[in-house]
Amino acid sequence: MKAGEPLASGHLLDGRYRIGKVIGVGGMGRVYLANDTRLANRPVAVKEMIVGQGLQEQKAVEDFAREARVLAPLSHPGIPNLIDYFAEGGRHYLVMEYIAGGDLQGWLDQRGAGARVPESQVVRWAREILEVLAFLHSQNPPIVYRDLKPGNIMIDQNGRAMIIDFGIARFLPPGGRGTQIGSVGYAPPEQYLGKLEPRSDLYSLGATMHHLLTGRDPQLEPPFSFPPVRQLAPEVSVDTERVVMWALEQDANKRPGSALEMRDALPVVEGGREPAILPRGAAPASEPSIATMRTQVLANVPASARKVAPPHPANEPARAPSPITPTVSSAAVSPTAKTADLKGKLRPPSPAPVPARPAVANAPARPVTPVPVAKAVAPAPVSRPAVVQTASRNGVAAPQPAKPAVTLICKNEPLRFSITGDRAIVGRNLASANKADIDLSVLKVGADRVSRRHAEIIRRGDDYYIRDLGSLNGTFITGRGRLGRDQLYKLEDRCQVVIGGATLEFRRGAVT
Repeated sequence: MKAGEPLASGHLLDGRYRIGKVIGVGGMGRVYLANDTRLANRPVAVKEMIVGQGLQEQKAVEDFAREARVLAPLSHPGIPNLIDYFAEGGRHYLVMEYIAGGDLQGWLDQRGAGARVPESQVVRWAREILEVLAFLHSQNPPIVYRDLKPGNIMIDQNGRAMIIDFGIARFLPPGGRGTQIGSVGYAPPEQYLGKLEPRSDLYSLGATMHHLLTGRDPQLEPPFSFPPVRQLAPEVSVDTERVVMWALEQDANKRPGSALEMRDALPVVEGGREPAILPRGAAPASEPSIATMRTQVLANVPASARKVAPPHPANEPARAPSPITPTVSSAAVSPTAKTADLKGKLRPPSPAPVPARPAVANAPARPVTPVPVAKAVAPAPVSRPAVVQTASRNGVAAPQPAKPAVTLICKNEPLRFSITGDRAIVGRNLASANKADIDLSVLKVGADRVSRRHAEIIRRGDDYYIRDLGSLNGTFITGRGRLGRDQLYKLEDRCQVVIGGATLEFRRGAVT
């Protein structure tokens, strides 16, 4: 088996787990559906990590092992049920109970920018998540999850919520100090200072609820800036808005005192559940997250008496340094060989990152660390131009698209892509149900290292951002390093991005 190659169907792992198929992919590995041959061939989910010898890979192994240590002693219906942990053939594996389901980020991605979830369902899921957080925070020492966001909340086939992916969850050390880890938009201010606090998880849940209720993605807005829920979604009740904004207090001491206090302050919802969320890759097809299809919710969360949260003024955006972005010198531009007029949907931008240490293109490097921006950008109308993708390689004439806003020029092959929409998926078109706007399957070298949904480019106003979508081999910024999953990076003219075997130079306007 070659390095990075998936396990073959029928492979017997650890002399016990018969591999079936890949059901998820992520930045450094895969999730397989397998059967436990020792226990009646029950289905299990096997999470795999493939690493090299670099410092980043060693850190990933430590996080992977930490996930196993955190999960091993825990037993709760709303968290993964760990079955096994081992290493084989230079790879590391976690084995978990398998139940079909899908994460909330996949649901949002399928429906596009601005998608909202009904209040009754958001409140019900929030109650269930708060039960899980109460359990984690009650451990000795307390466990702070630290990365609550839609991509880490899974909805099982019965429509119930659970928390997945404990890779960065930490036991609370004396003094509450930790590392600056979390997801931009959902992490609270104190987490950027390396402070661990159970109420930080309540902030992240509040940010997630705000996103689901309003359709406003906090990753694409100034950090810590959350307009009142009803300002964006007047149909939401006053009581739900109060609890969400209470949890989003920038001062942790002003938030609910505990997960149970926040749960009890939420209004009691009635009626049946919304339809179950399908896994990523189902109707419409898209590449699953490594977080999906892994565990099972076994019980209902009991309802509690309602309390009213204190009133909360609108949060003000935090002030932060101006973003720093790279400028890469230009190389010779290849002749025009491929042009694409791309379908787009508006996704607002997120904070730009600060520089990381220099890294060699297409080589593992320290993750790019995001820095908050200072002010918001007013949203622009959503545009959805028709897809008109034409190509010419070997001199075949192709119709020219509408006036492009930006162009991606492949530096190592005679290819270029013109982007005229507000959102473009970069990937490989392997099936009719899975269409990337920028199709890198035409690469002569390195096409096999491009995921079907590898990355996306987002425009807001005059600015463009790139985000990795959980690709297997990663998205790299030349001279800056590898992007983390779902982390946005602001593109400047002549900035170079490495995806698979392609080095793509970002150029503003039409390029002759």
